[in-house]
Amino acid sequence: MAELLITAQDTFQRRYGRYLLADGDGPTIDTEDARLLGGELCSTTQNLMVIESIAGRDDVLELKTGRFVFEVWTAEPPPTPDDAWHKQTIVQFRASSGVVHLEDDEEVASALQVDLGARAMRWRVRVSARAIELEPEEVEYFELGAEEYEAEVFLLQFWPDRPGERRTRDV
Repeated sequence: MAELLITAQDTFQRRYGRYLLADGDGPTIDTEDARLLGGELCSTTQNLMVIESIAGRDDVLELKTGRFVFEVWTAEPPPTPDDAWHKQTIVQFRASSGVVHLEDDEEVASALQVDLGARAMRWRVRVSARAIELEPEEVEYFELGAEEYEAEVFLLQFWPDRPGERRTRDV
């Protein structure tokens, strides 16, 4: 049975229609080339995951701020209800340092560092995404600003790619 080890949350403002999740050792390709990876919701290469915004043109403020929930599990977590998310996919991700953070195309990084618990390990990641759609009247009524308005929510659930693979970090 899968056990939840870590949970963390962060908000981040996207650029150029995507968010980047980078390993602390840095991506193995230039972030400009990351757009060539493809993938409807998400694509990966070593030390880099590109997550496409799903808010698109329906984001009335065009601020493209996303809330991210990170979870690290011992095994594949239970599935989430299909109707809770607009899009969902599972990808493989290799993180050489085992510590990841959000960043944009100009390498501005989030202060939150998520320690996955192991170096040089391959992970499976379930990426779930939901757009938050507000009407212009709602935005005006609540007087929402850039730092308050979340256009989308992402749940990133990590678990070891191979059952029984060691997850603890060497000291």
